Amino acid sequence: LFLAFIGFVSLSFEVSQMFSDDNAFRLLGVSRTASDAEIRKAYKVTALELHPDRNAEDPQAEEKFMEFKEAYDKLLNKDFREAYDRWGESGPQWLEKSQDVFLFGTIQIMFTYVVFSAITFITTLSASDTNARIISLTGLMLMAGIEGQLRFQGTDFTMPFFNWLALHQMILLMNRAYYTYVTGVIAFQNLTYVDPSLQTLEHLKRLIQQNIELQRKLLELDQELRITGKQGGLSKKIGGFNSTTANVDVSGAPMSGNSLPRNLQAKNAKMSGHSPPRSRQRIPSWVFMIGMYIFINYVLK
Repeated sequence: LFLAFIGFVSLSFEVSQMFSDDNAFRLLGVSRTASDAEIRKAYKVTALELHPDRNAEDPQAEEKFMEFKEAYDKLLNKDFREAYDRWGESGPQWLEKSQDVFLFGTIQIMFTYVVFSAITFITTLSASDTNARIISLTGLMLMAGIEGQLRFQGTDFTMPFFNWLALHQMILLMNRAYYTYVTGVIAFQNLTYVDPSLQTLEHLKRLIQQNIELQRKLLELDQELRITGKQGGLSKKIGGFNSTTANVDVSGAPMSGNSLPRNLQAKNAKMSGHSPPRSRQRIPSWVFMIGMYIFINYVLK
């Protein structure tokens, strides 16, 4: 949450800086989709207000008027206007030098997203951030697709209440929001992450505890049977069995079959003249639990 908060503060600072920077559309007071006639009209009206002769007391009047004139020159030329809208100040400079805007723009985009990818991998190196890395890179690919579409195809979309905001500034705002997006994803992942190995270990601990409790109860039952020394007492201890359901002769006759626990089957066999059935050797439960733990955490991975 702290990282997400820092990212939000950083984004807010970037937005305030963006709105304070010089923008050709904002200097002329027109929308980024304004027509040539609207641009000429806005220039005539504003040029009279900013002319140095009318603002002799302002030492920066001439500088302001020159910035206004440069903005007008950018927007009046169709090619320069499109290059400025999509690529910022670099666009008109590429055109002035007769450089390929598409090539230089592609290089700029590739470099930007290589940096974004590296930052994403570095900030999600922790094992608990694996899902955060996948989610962040998915958002990054989506943003790259949107930016490529806007940079090379353009759009007539204007931001509500800020219709003078250039396309390259809207893209820059989207790029700055990515840092906040990544930190927010990481913060949410850290809050909801559960280590699978620790979860499995806790489950094994509960199973072992249940096994220990079961063995304790069986030992208590065996001790009670030894104390009574009567087979008839068994029917009272095990699930409410009676002499009919358990084949027990309350007069003292031996019990039949495997109704008795294994530790009493030998005695019962001696009384009846039969040898006790041999029980199969079972794998101890703790061996099975350790094996499952190794299989889940090391083999499956």
